[in-house]
Amino acid sequence: MGGRPGLSTSFTVLYVLACLTITRTNITPDFRSRTNITTDQYALLTLKAHITHDPRNFLAENWTSTASVCYWIGVTCDARHQRVTALDLSFMGLWGTIPPEIGKLSFLSSFTITNNSFHGSLPGELAHLPRLKIVDLANNNFSGEIPSLFNFLPKLERLVLHGNNFMGTLPTWLFNISTLKHVNLSHNLLHGNIPVPAEFGNIEEIDVSWNQISGSIPSTFWNMSLLRLISFGFNGLSGSLPDDLCQKLTLLQVLAVAGNGLFGPIPSNNLSQCRELNILSLWDNKFDGGIPRDIGKLTNLKGLYLGFNKLTGKIPDEISQLLKLQILELGANNLTGTIPSSIFNISELLVIELPINSLSGRLPPSVGRWLPNLKVLTLWENKLDGPIPSSISNASMLTMLALSWNSFSGVVPAALGNLRLLQSLAFKANF
Repeated sequence: MGGRPGLSTSFTVLYVLACLTITRTNITPDFRSRTNITTDQYALLTLKAHITHDPRNFLAENWTSTASVCYWIGVTCDARHQRVTALDLSFMGLWGTIPPEIGKLSFLSSFTITNNSFHGSLPGELAHLPRLKIVDLANNNFSGEIPSLFNFLPKLERLVLHGNNFMGTLPTWLFNISTLKHVNLSHNLLHGNIPVPAEFGNIEEIDVSWNQISGSIPSTFWNMSLLRLISFGFNGLSGSLPDDLCQKLTLLQVLAVAGNGLFGPIPSNNLSQCRELNILSLWDNKFDGGIPRDIGKLTNLKGLYLGFNKLTGKIPDEISQLLKLQILELGANNLTGTIPSSIFNISELLVIELPINSLSGRLPPSVGRWLPNLKVLTLWENKLDGPIPSSISNASMLTMLALSWNSFSGVVPAALGNLRLLQSLAFKANF
């Protein structure tokens, strides 16, 4: 036979290895680099198969192979690549779980399934979606700890897990995701303290209200200068707010910490620097001292909720400078003195609630004349006296008027009969 068997054997071995390599590549492809619209269809049909209840038959009748994926309900494709970029199944009443195959939608940038009944845990394959910017899973039944997979999404901007059954503590890494701007973890079962991260990312809005979070708010938190919304209400927080709260929070629009155990005075040192503030909600805590006069410099304020605290002193006239104010809630404190007549000139007011204080004196005879939008006026359980002004009837939008447990005298003005929208009228224990 002659020949060169050594060379022939070597060639044969190399050829076989090459074939094995090609075969293995074909069997286990990297779907992130080899996906197409067919892959997207497969992923969505797998999701459909994991949905056990579709009460309106949205998916049963629409997600079929007879139509292009890009025309399926809740699906958005981009024109250039013809790939699925957004999935929105909100308010469809769906029951089911999220399968790992969701991680094959490699062009997905927005994943929204709010107000359904998805349950179980989230698959780690979500971390395979490098373009994902928006994750909104609000009002479902997901459980377990907040998965670390979100820490591996390089473009994540909005994370909404509101209204689920997530447990455990707030993860430190949450504050370090450089792209993350909006975080809503409210109405879950989270507990423990707010972590103190080594550095802060670029978070603009954070809502962890209605959980079981305890401890104090870390001082470093007030250095997050990009914050526009802070909502920590209805937890078990304690401690006080820093007097220089607004030094770096110049962009803050909402500060909501109602329903906690916070105490001490209302921050006043540089309150005017929170010039963008729309909502200040300190309701139902243990704040004491007076209402800062500088509160009148928050000229964009629409809602001021300071009720159910231990505030003392008078209501400052400066509140009347808040010309955009719609809600004034100062009830259940220890406020004294007369009600500044100028407050009744804020024409944007919808609600004035000042009950359960020790306010005294008479109501101004013009009350109601410049309150065309007022719907609620509650002054019960104070020490107010004198006649009830008939001018209240000028507040034609009133639905509730509560003046009980005061020392008003005289007769009930007949003009109040002109309040056609009035649903609740209380004069008990007067006269």
